[in-house]
Amino acid sequence: MSDQMLMAGYILQAFEHGGMPMHASGYRELAAWAVAELATFDIETLCEMRHGVPGALLAIVENSLCERLMSSCPVSGLLETHAQTTCRALLDRFRVHRPA
Repeated sequence: MSDQMLMAGYILQAFEHGGMPMHASGYRELAAWAVAELATFDIETLCEMRHGVPGALLAIVENSLCERLMSSCPVSGLLETHAQTTCRALLDRFRVHRPA
């Protein structure tokens, strides 16, 4: 893990805990930079990073890891399609017959 990544994590954490003033757009920009950087890491590195990063960066690492694992899962597309189909069917049912 780079020193820049660790520093970004500490800055995000300081902002979240009120220890450092930062405009929300600055926070979003720094978080987006961290997401882009994490996209270059492999899954094993992301798993290792979970044990040594500040809390704010940990959430970004966890999200990146989850997205990566879901995208590598061969049935993730099927699950998403099934969930979308189920939600649409439920919404259609409520549009036609409103619950009492």
